[in-house]
Amino acid sequence: MSASPPTVALICARASTWQTQALAGPDGSVTVHSVNWADQQRCLRALRAYGWNVDASAGPAYELHVKGWSSPDLKRRIINLSHAQKRLLADVEQTAQQAVTDTENYLQAHPGSPIEAAIEAATQETSRRIKWLALLEEARQVPRHSDAPAIADDLQAIMDLEAELGRLCTIHLRTTTTAVVVLWSNHSSDGSLPPGARHAVIAETVDRVRAATGVPVASHESAC
Repeated sequence: MSASPPTVALICARASTWQTQALAGPDGSVTVHSVNWADQQRCLRALRAYGWNVDASAGPAYELHVKGWSSPDLKRRIINLSHAQKRLLADVEQTAQQAVTDTENYLQAHPGSPIEAAIEAATQETSRRIKWLALLEEARQVPRHSDAPAIADDLQAIMDLEAELGRLCTIHLRTTTTAVVVLWSNHSSDGSLPPGARHAVIAETVDRVRAATGVPVASHESAC
């Protein structure tokens, strides 16, 4: 069986707003009991996003039946992970911009704070914006296995994509830290940057990240 009640319960706990139950069925499936239709649909989307074959029962029971891996849904996850990689690659400079803004705001609200506090605050904001950080942490707790060769190949492709996506998420966190460090040598006591310095801080951040990681970060003139 590709899904277990604890694994299904873990995913549904994140997706739903109410408590759900995940119980093993006699046929090896897992049955999820939700309290209402909206929660049922949230759990349905979250489980299918992992690639499982899930049926939803109509009526007041609000049940889901997780039966096994679904080839079409696994292919869909591969596509979604590939798109997420492209977005993260394209958004490194945007993360640098936002980290500069977050740090300016933090220093203006907390003047005299040490750099460690500014890095922590900016990193928390970046982590909040990049949803894949939490989703990948969850994914690491989800076993992926199948005796069917085609399904096993898709699962391996998914795990490889998740590993690469995790590396890109780490690069975004590194970009945030780098942006704070570069800004630190340029900001005034109230946290603001001199006129014209903002773009230079962002450009230097992107250059440092590119040199340190080898990621082809695009650097371009953008609204700051």
